[in-house]
Amino acid sequence: MNANIGATDKTIRIVLGALLIIVGLFAGLPTELNIALFVVAAVMELTAFMRFCPLYWVLKIRTITAKLK
Repeated sequence: MNANIGATDKTIRIVLGALLIIVGLFAGLPTELNIALFVVAAVMELTAFMRFCPLYWVLKIRTITAKLK
């Protein structure tokens, strides 16, 4: 797998993933919605730390610059 997520994209994914986890823990939402939030947050965090997004790969999107490869 080649990295296709740049530094800014990675930071945004980490922050949004953390916010989704916080909302899921403290918002008092129904269980099904909490599970959905945690799944989305986990995918965001995982793709951020792996620096690879399968959806970006399918759509041929790269947010990484040449020097970060």
